[in-house]
Amino acid sequence: MQLDPQAVAEFKELYLKEYGEELNDQEAVGLATKLIKFIKAIYGDNLPKVKLSV
Repeated sequence: MQLDPQAVAEFKELYLKEYGEELNDQEAVGLATKLIKFIKAIYGDNLPKVKLSV
């Protein structure tokens, strides 16, 4: 699974806001990938559509 640099940066920002801890890119990709796999395990092929506000 490949995450684009913007997604990694956004994940790092959210993690910092939530937990007060800065992640490097490798840590962020690892945690984000685990989160995505967890969500896929719960929802399977029925993933909800997510509207991103930019």
